[in-house]
Amino acid sequence: ILEKALKNYNGSIVCISHDRHFLNTVTNITVEIGQNGLKFYNGNYDYFLWKKEEGQNIKLELQEEKRHDIKRKNKFKVKKKAKNRDTWIGRRIGQIDAELKNARAILQDKSNQDNYQLLMKESDRINCLENEYLELLEEREEIRNKISML
Repeated sequence: ILEKALKNYNGSIVCISHDRHFLNTVTNITVEIGQNGLKFYNGNYDYFLWKKEEGQNIKLELQEEKRHDIKRKNKFKVKKKAKNRDTWIGRRIGQIDAELKNARAILQDKSNQDNYQLLMKESDRINCLENEYLELLEEREEIRNKISML
């Protein structure tokens, strides 16, 4: 009798109930009261649940999309940083080549053959430059492998 009377009533009522069937029969607007205030749903209780679930699914999709964007941006940053390092290594290898050429020229210069200290200094310098050269080539190979995997 109450359901029928409320359903036929043309005015507004505030109805609070734990009876889902009763709410679905009597209501045509459902209001959710939460921390962010009131949220209105134009429909019965089942409609409210459906829309709320749909909203949560959309929220989860947006969060997943945001996580994907962050991963993509991080991947882009890592790739860009690796490419910048690769470019720097290429420049440094060119510099080392020029320095090695100069150091070898000093060693081969006949006028320097009596200057033991200079020859030892240039020999040590050549060893250091060659070691750096090899380390840079290894790093460059690792970076290029990393870039190709991204």
